[in-house]
Amino acid sequence: MENKTLKIVLTAAISVSLIGNIALFWQLKEEQETNTYKIEEVAKNASDKLKKNSSEAQAKIDKLNQTINEKNQEIDQLKQQDGTKAKEEVTEAQRKTAEEFGQLAIDKSLSRNELT
Repeated sequence: MENKTLKIVLTAAISVSLIGNIALFWQLKEEQETNTYKIEEVAKNASDKLKKNSSEAQAKIDKLNQTINEKNQEIDQLKQQDGTKAKEEVTEAQRKTAEEFGQLAIDKSLSRNELT
């Protein structure tokens, strides 16, 4: 009879252990699902934040490129203005030189006429 009682006790102990293991398995499975969900949420939030930061960075880059282009246009305009101003100054100098040569030619002509 002792053998039969021992078998019943061992069977009960194994059954309790098996039920405990099954319960532990289900608990771990639920924790894994919860952790997987949390990980997916964290990854999604990180991805959204990265997209937002990337968009903001691209907007700043675009604004800087626009500013650079505007400054380059201003530089080109200043170069053109300086070139135009330099041409005007050269033209004015040429006009004055031509007037001086014209006056000298007149003076020379008058001097010849006076001599003759």
